[in-house]
Amino acid sequence: MLTQGSSDFLQVLFANDLIDELRLLVCPIVLGKGKRLFGGGAKPAGFRLESFKVSPNGVMIASYARAGDVMTGSFALPRPAPQEERKEEGLK
Repeated sequence: MLTQGSSDFLQVLFANDLIDELRLLVCPIVLGKGKRLFGGGAKPAGFRLESFKVSPNGVMIASYARAGDVMTGSFALPRPAPQEERKEEGLK
């Protein structure tokens, strides 16, 4: 099923865990306030990136498939090797 332009209906689908694929078009502009894509009633779900393209004018077109439960983790970077830390100290 494709929903296009019906954000209220989309919220019902998210709230009832009925989404198995997302195709998002992300435009590189900010117009101000607007409706939220993922409202407060959306159930947590994991998705994996299947494919993406970037148009000549910078629009990112991404396709995500359902990937089960939400996987949590860390965004922390690994600690650098001792020789890298010494190099960074020399740059200060």
